[in-house]
Amino acid sequence: MMSRRKYVAALASLAAVNLSAGDLSAAYAAQASSAGKKVVLITGASPGGLGYATAEALAAEYGFEVVMSCRTVEKSAEAARTLLESRPALNVRAAEMPLELSDLGTVSAFAKAWKGPLDCLVCNAGIMAAPYGTTKQNHEMHYGVNHLGHFALTNQLLPVLRNGNEPKVVSVSSAASFLGIDVDDLEWQKRKYEKWGAYGASKAANVLFTDSLATREQAAGSPVKAFSCHPGVVNTNLARYILPDSMQEKKRQDEVGSQRTGKLFGMRTVEDGARCQTDLAANGGNANGDFYIDFNKPYRGAGMKWRTDSNADKLWQTSVASCEEVGIKI
Repeated sequence: MMSRRKYVAALASLAAVNLSAGDLSAAYAAQASSAGKKVVLITGASPGGLGYATAEALAAEYGFEVVMSCRTVEKSAEAARTLLESRPALNVRAAEMPLELSDLGTVSAFAKAWKGPLDCLVCNAGIMAAPYGTTKQNHEMHYGVNHLGHFALTNQLLPVLRNGNEPKVVSVSSAASFLGIDVDDLEWQKRKYEKWGAYGASKAANVLFTDSLATREQAAGSPVKAFSCHPGVVNTNLARYILPDSMQEKKRQDEVGSQRTGKLFGMRTVEDGARCQTDLAANGGNANGDFYIDFNKPYRGAGMKWRTDSNADKLWQTSVASCEEVGIKI
């Protein structure tokens, strides 16, 4: 049975290669170069999360024009407004359409309505260790939101991305991917549902999707590059399905204290957690398709035995079929 203990063990296996917060700050400061005016779309950009911190860093440090998207237009507007209140000079704006990743129809409408150039897509939104549920198209929720929604969004935006300036797709995965994936039972129909197993499988799917996307785009002569990354153990509201209600309320009431406590247990701040995906979005990595843990460190460790070409291809074909069922052509 999957458990928080196994998840923590997976995270601990990365400790030897993780950089300290001080190392991170120095490394990224050295890399912060002019990226030129580029447009980036970030999913899951709500205040307090990795997407929000990534939006702020890309706009402030690299001069990106940032489009912040959330599940509803109202949430997107709130995110952009909150950021601009504290950093009015930043070039950020709210997405004009809702991006509900649990509904492929909404995802398709968002992609079709996209106007203007796009140089980078950061697939950041997600859920973690949620009780069993299904998307509008009846896919298991972790698989549907964390993988399939982003798969559909990315593929529909590829024609725009291919015309971008050094175009990239960055998928936010996790060390939870080490828990593995069963590509023959993506929907948890043949096994008893395990919320940590489902989360880990969706994060493994992010890595396999990145592998396939990088390979396919390169073979087609496309300039689009793809990367996936593990942000570290970060103190965000993803923990809403894990923490008791009383602890969640305490976290909301004392955000500073929550961050301080998190550091004692080795958790990163949201800003530090966003550094890897920020750098990949701005500068790319050394190798197209790689999975990154920290600053410019691709990880090819033993915890990813499921990372095979056959698994990546099967996931891709299954995802294509799911999209085509609702009229999305890949």
